[in-house]
Amino acid sequence: LILQGKYVRGNKISENAESACYIGYDLKNDAKVHIREFFPRDICFRAKDGQTVSPKESCEDKFEHLKSDFLSYFRRLAKVRDVEAIASVYDIFHDYGTVYVVSELVEGLSLYDLVERNQKPLDWEAAKILFMPVVSAFGRLEQAGVLHLGVTPKSLIVGKNGKIYISDFSTHNL
Repeated sequence: LILQGKYVRGNKISENAESACYIGYDLKNDAKVHIREFFPRDICFRAKDGQTVSPKESCEDKFEHLKSDFLSYFRRLAKVRDVEAIASVYDIFHDYGTVYVVSELVEGLSLYDLVERNQKPLDWEAAKILFMPVVSAFGRLEQAGVLHLGVTPKSLIVGKNGKIYISDFSTHNL
């Protein structure tokens, strides 16, 4: 599926109550990206074309309200661009009856998987180096009106570059 004539939506990599996330490809910049699709599965479905997202009967108002919240939330997140521990949001747009958010793809392991793989907790010095940018990022996010509300070891990604990133942002409505 080509979105906006410039992004290829690939395989689904995760989902939650409000969205589905895909690996994507930016055709114009020749780069892998992360694509989040607003898809609150309890109140919507895919049309017969397999792409268009439509609200279920009697859920139209709720779908539009939540879509508006999703759009506002990710627009606020997009303004927080210069923070080391947050993947940059590149684009936000409407297509196929829903909203898409295209952001930097952070490849790596979740903090949970990293600790499991090492079979021991992080020592203080390593943790301090990893987490100081995260602590700073949460301060900046709060100033921008963006609350995460779901931070877990699985939502913190240690990138291949050794830096930690906050992932799995979603609105608080679902």
